[in-house]
Order: sequence, then structure tokens, then C-alpha cells
Amino acid sequence: MNQSGFETPTEWAQKQFGGCQLGDSRRTQRLITIAAAMLEAPGASIPQQMKSWAATKAAYRLLSDEALQYEDVIEPHWKQTRQAARSQSVVLMVQDLTTLNYSAYPSIQGLGPIGDNQGQGLQMSSVLAVLPASRQVLGMAYQLPFIRQLHDHHETRTQRA
Repeated sequence: MNQSGFETPTEWAQKQFGGCQLGDSRRTQRLITIAAAMLEAPGASIPQQMKSWAATKAAYRLLSDEALQYEDVIEPHWKQTRQAARSQSVVLMVQDLTTLNYSAYPSIQGLGPIGDNQGQGLQMSSVLAVLPASRQVLGMAYQLPFIRQLHDHHETRTQRA
């Protein structure tokens, strides 16, 4: 598999996430293993991607660790993407705002209102770096998840700001 210009998914994952500072080199290595498995089967579930119960359990343990911060994982990828963009003459930075709907999972805590305030979830603002001539995706230049807060319906837009 040579989707991203590297020989193997493991090499790609090492380049993208090897710089993560997760407090222990074994945690960083686990993240690299997870990322490589996800690249090999991006549409599959985590158990299908990990291929064994032990690896699945290890992935869930790492991904559910409250000490693991989103920025700690994704920032090295952002840096790689921005570095690659600097070497190009023209790069499109395509921005998107996506609503992640978790309304079917009412037990998840910490989510905010989405849509018409009837559902729960979060917003994800993403900036994807793309080479226009070849349509090659360099990667995610930035990404910000955020949770909308309920507001008083009597407030004006100015008061909310």
C-alpha cells in the first residue's frame, strides 16, 4: 500500500505521529501501531483494524485515557502538513465545519446541542491542505473540535457574543 508516498502504513504513521510526547515511548509506539492499522483499513471498525482482541483492547485503553489530550496526538501531524505546504508554490487550505451527531448515544457526557438543539454532539472545524494541480492531500493543517453552549432564547445575538 503506497497511498501516501511512503512504503508502508507503519512508515507513514511513524512520520506523522512519532513526534508525539505522550509521557512514555510505549504509548507513542502504540499510537503509531493504531494509526498504521487504521490507514490499512480506514472504513473498518477498530476491532477489525486491530485484528486481535489484545490489540483492540490496547487501542481502546489508549484512546480512552483521560490523560491523553487531542492536541498531543494531532499536533505533530499538523506540523508535518504545514512543513510540506511550505515547500509548495500553491496550496489550497480548504476549511470545513462538520457536525458530529451523537444523539443516538445519550449516555455520552460533555456534548452540546446541535442543529435545532434537539440533538447532542459537537462541531469540528477542519483545514485540509491540498495541492490544486494534482489534488494530492498533504494532510490536516489544523482542526478544532468545539462544543456549542445552550443560550437563553431571550438573549440577542450581540449579548451572546
